Amino acid sequence: GQGEGLRNVSGAGILDRRAGLIVSVDHSAQRGTRLISPLVIRASAATLFLAGLGLVFAPDLALTTLLPGYPAEAFWLGQLLGGAWLGLAALNWMQRFTVIGGIYGRPMTIANFTTFLISALALTRVLFSPGTRLGLWLLAGTAATFAILHGVLIFFGPFDTPN
Repeated sequence: GQGEGLRNVSGAGILDRRAGLIVSVDHSAQRGTRLISPLVIRASAATLFLAGLGLVFAPDLALTTLLPGYPAEAFWLGQLLGGAWLGLAALNWMQRFTVIGGIYGRPMTIANFTTFLISALALTRVLFSPGTRLGLWLLAGTAATFAILHGVLIFFGPFDTPN
């Protein structure tokens, strides 16, 4: 049948003997714990999705609210950024059930880490200029929080908590 090659390998996941690959890893099932990394991935997917939608479909409103005087002929730049954020949100959403952290899902975690770290650093320069809007502070704080969370997952994760 279809599941002939699949078996549980000492809590390490599902192993397809024919291909010799680990298909899914879930350490939480046997220990009665819940992994934190899927929560981080879902939260970052939702945040990137909402921000990306705003920039793709309402760049005039989003950019002029955050940056008064932003030129209308440059709204396309916000749409490009929104498209990139939507792409990363889709990647995160498709990986929401996998274990992330340490060696697991490293390319995706590093993509998220660099996106949020560069966003936080770029916004930090703007925050201390006169007349900075509250929205930029919220955006920088969100980016910094996700950069820290993904950085911790890269170097110390994955983590689980008791149910």
